[in-house]
Amino acid sequence: MSANPELPRGVLWSRFLEAFAMSLGDGAVVVRPRRIVAWRNGAALNRLELLRWSWPDAGDRGAPRVTRIGLNALVFRPPKTLLSRLGFDPLARPDGDRALRLEWTVLGDELLAFADWLPLWIRGRLDPAAPVPLPPHPSHVFGQGLRTTDYAWTVAAWDAHSRWKAQDPRLPWYAIHARDVVPAVAGRRA
Repeated sequence: MSANPELPRGVLWSRFLEAFAMSLGDGAVVVRPRRIVAWRNGAALNRLELLRWSWPDAGDRGAPRVTRIGLNALVFRPPKTLLSRLGFDPLARPDGDRALRLEWTVLGDELLAFADWLPLWIRGRLDPAAPVPLPPHPSHVFGQGLRTTDYAWTVAAWDAHSRWKAQDPRLPWYAIHARDVVPAVAGRRA
């Protein structure tokens, strides 16, 4: 999928959420206006949320169009109607699967490509027999590899955000540079 980088954020995010929910399959629910997709996996209520990391606005027209994709990253108070729709007791307080905690930061025009890739990452994270292919855009991964990471940035988002903040673009020692990131092979932990 490709995106027009000039799409308004709301349109871009809606397209991503719909595409991600479709890629997950039956049972995934887009929660509006919260910018969330929620789905049940056993006793877990998982969710993906989009966060505005930086975006051009009246205060800073030069800000890069950067979105953080958060899986089970923030506190989520689901509405009772969503709980019922997903088969939970409406008074339950289910949490997301800790194994699916992830924050991946991308440029706006990279976002849509992650809608089809993230379900592959989820499968590979939950099932070591499933491979995890490289992300759709070169990314710096923090930790030991694609299967185990809970934090990553695309190269373009990292560079754009570093320039905008006038920060040193060098990665911390514990990050895997995008050129060294490899697919997670089926049957291996990293």
